[in-house]
Amino acid sequence: MLDFAALQNAYNKVDYPTVIDLLDKHFGSNPTQQYNILKETIQHALAQGQQPNPATQQSLQGIINSLKPTVEADKRKSVPLPTFTFAQIQQWQTDHCLRPTCTQTVLNELLVRRQSVNLTGDIGHGKSRLLKDLQEMVKHQNLNVALLDLKEFRLDYEHFLQSMSMQLGLPNTEYTRFEDLVSELSRQKDRFFLLMIDNLEILNHYQSNDPRYNARFVESLNFLKNLDNTRLLCASREWLKQVVFSGETSILSLHPIAISPLSQQEIQAELQRQLSPIEHPFLSKPNEQRQARKEIQQHPQPCTILAQLISRLKTHYPHQKFKDLLDYCLQHEK
Repeated sequence: MLDFAALQNAYNKVDYPTVIDLLDKHFGSNPTQQYNILKETIQHALAQGQQPNPATQQSLQGIINSLKPTVEADKRKSVPLPTFTFAQIQQWQTDHCLRPTCTQTVLNELLVRRQSVNLTGDIGHGKSRLLKDLQEMVKHQNLNVALLDLKEFRLDYEHFLQSMSMQLGLPNTEYTRFEDLVSELSRQKDRFFLLMIDNLEILNHYQSNDPRYNARFVESLNFLKNLDNTRLLCASREWLKQVVFSGETSILSLHPIAISPLSQQEIQAELQRQLSPIEHPFLSKPNEQRQARKEIQQHPQPCTILAQLISRLKTHYPHQKFKDLLDYCLQHEK
């Protein structure tokens, strides 16, 4: 019998050999094709001295989640949905968060006030980073979480559904209609799901999207957000109150939250978080740090510049003067 607690513990500790060993014993002589492919991918990465990429990690977590119902079926029959207070959320780990206060505010809206959310902010302001930080915060809270970037799936609707179902740990991952996946979520009343979709404005921006991203897709999003056991968090540049397909308008009703401006304290914390582990000499230059904080905070794409500056500090400093590094970043933002 599978020791699910040991399996999840090994995954949380990034102990992939133990994860594979436990899954091999569970599947025995009848492993699924999906698991065989993942196993080969993970073993290849480890053989190269690397960690599996994020997509592979998410797929592995999806397989692990899918085993939980079979391992704990008798327990789940009487398990109520989790409830949270803002005081509890404030105790969750935020050391990795770029915007800890804003991330807690979004979680309060989702988990305490039980409202689905549309996070808004211009390009380069860090919406994607906040979603990833939030995902990291809740992964130990008995929630089933999926994070999908619509940019990556706009041409492949079924791949979007497959990735979502795998990350949420659903027993079936071969959906061809969003409505069917949402129906499955509604049936699993003893599990709580958090679905996060980044770059939702893609629905309005490209006529070349997979045609199945249509009015029925938006209807499914609206239905999903009203389920008792599911919350939806979407990120877009502006509040996406409506989506237009072939001249027809579909209404999407989500509570808007604007991403907070990046403070100098948050910028400094990120510099220390990224550079302290390698004892970077930049951290002993308070005047240069002060200049960096000022320029980043004033830039129209502060998170983009912050990430670029950290990357160049790691590879070019102190061989290249700080002023030249900063000027390069300010003139070459993506």
